[in-house]
Amino acid sequence: MAKPIMVRYQGGVSSFEHSKIDRSKIYGRKVRLPLDPDGQPCERAQLSEDGALVLRSGMIGQGYFDGGGEWIPTGDLLGLDEQGEPLKRVPSTLGIPQEVEVIEPWEALDFQVRSVHLLKPDKLDSSLDEALSHGVIFRFLFNYGSDYHAETAILVRNDEGTFCLVGVPLLPSWAEPNNVPIYEEPSDLGDLDFEMF
Repeated sequence: MAKPIMVRYQGGVSSFEHSKIDRSKIYGRKVRLPLDPDGQPCERAQLSEDGALVLRSGMIGQGYFDGGGEWIPTGDLLGLDEQGEPLKRVPSTLGIPQEVEVIEPWEALDFQVRSVHLLKPDKLDSSLDEALSHGVIFRFLFNYGSDYHAETAILVRNDEGTFCLVGVPLLPSWAEPNNVPIYEEPSDLGDLDFEMF
């Protein structure tokens, strides 16, 4: 079982068991199972770029082959920024209390949700419980596993339960009435006549 999501609000720490919600949990799912001529289930596989190796499902997540065909385990890979400098790994936030901040409802709307987790409280601080009951929305740092990029989580409650929405804030670009972007026709259309289509 995964470590709990833990948050700190006004000095009190709350801990939640969590389960990721996906479409199959809401609507159910059907699976097509391909069978071989003997009626046995087929396994997914793919060829390496040079066609020399058959890679079974799950093998690519364990590492990669470089241009010379040498195997590099995922743990040996290093993240680089735009300047080619090594990035620092961001540790998992699971099991570590994260400070929450109150946000306005519109801030939750300017948010690209990548996953939703249903939360079941193990230990719920009374001040956080009361705030959630009154519709207060919280934001905190979230990182499921150690990697190079932490995401943002929004903690919210409704009549169906308490949820953690994980994603990234959106940065909308606005157009002002006197500053509307102008679309210019591409200049490389040549002698193309659209009537011929």
